[in-house]
Amino acid sequence: MLKADMISKILPEYIVDKYDDAASRIEAVKVFYGFAGYFIDFWASRKNIFSDTNIASAIPYRIVNENARIHMENITAFNRIAEIAGDEVAEIAEDASAYLQNMSLEDVFTGACYGEFICQKDIDRYNNICGVINQHMNQFCQNKKISRSRFKMERLHKQILCRSESGFEIPVGFQTDGEVIDAINSFSTILEEKDILNRLRTLSQEVTGYDMERIYVSSKAFESVSKYIDHKWDVIASSMYNYFSGAVRGKDDKKDAKIQTEIKKIKCCSLLDLKKLVDMYYKMDGMCLEHEATEYVAGITEILVDFNYKTFDMDDSVKMIQNEQMINEIKEYLDTYMSIYHWAKDFMIDEFVDRSWNQCRSHGSKWIGVSDINRRCCKVLER
Repeated sequence: MLKADMISKILPEYIVDKYDDAASRIEAVKVFYGFAGYFIDFWASRKNIFSDTNIASAIPYRIVNENARIHMENITAFNRIAEIAGDEVAEIAEDASAYLQNMSLEDVFTGACYGEFICQKDIDRYNNICGVINQHMNQFCQNKKISRSRFKMERLHKQILCRSESGFEIPVGFQTDGEVIDAINSFSTILEEKDILNRLRTLSQEVTGYDMERIYVSSKAFESVSKYIDHKWDVIASSMYNYFSGAVRGKDDKKDAKIQTEIKKIKCCSLLDLKKLVDMYYKMDGMCLEHEATEYVAGITEILVDFNYKTFDMDDSVKMIQNEQMINEIKEYLDTYMSIYHWAKDFMIDEFVDRSWNQCRSHGSKWIGVSDINRRCCKVLER
């Protein structure tokens, strides 16, 4: 339809039949000026999509080279789950029943079943099943203090030119000022019933009794910890750079690249090791730091100073958008909870680990863990 015949044959015949006078015919031709050019990218994409060569934009490549490999790796992971945590399979199947559609997990994770997950709607279903498995096994591994990487399921890539659907519903937005106030007050009531703020204060009060070598922070939190230590974002980064400068061989740009590679391998670090690192590679003679890294757990105390639960009353005579004072009070109140969330998130890491800085460096491993304090923080927020 969109090839040369349309312009050279079909269009002229249509214009001659449709219009009697020359002026109308000329105007019709103008409408189609440049029309064929709109489809240049379309034809190029169409050619790539159905190509039998190994290009990422081809459907055969997506099915055979990418998603089939992922499915086979997921089969291996599922067999490992069945072997090591076989008692969990039935519970996982129950949680994923909405996506299994009368299939069993044992059916899904076979080579013969891969053909069921070629189209996008079935890829979405497959990915939701994998999501349920990952969520369940994450909790299982935390409880057993074992690595979850052996059981992790990968998502299939979406099909070419398709849109993937999320398994999570987007909450409906608030329609009235009253709904906003009710939601905030309900949130405050739930936290007060669970005594969240006092429990967080207790965490900081007991900090002297914690083993700081077993309390880890994520590498994503290194900048936050650095600012806490000395009001500078690069305290830990520069300490690590100085450490690896003496440990890595090389010259100039090559050495610098190696140092950056080693730094990126560090996924978390205990507070005690961070303190030692900063003391040795950042802290100059006579330098006074604002805080020690080991004091970071107590940082929640500063966030919670003079902070308590609060409810808001709706003034029906004034719209909230016009009530600047209430807007500022609500913002300040919710901002404090966001600060609490970000503080707790700094301690959240993916897997259990019981290694020191030197042990991890000597093994050259990527280490990720959840310490006792991490789990306590998570439980406080969950409850």
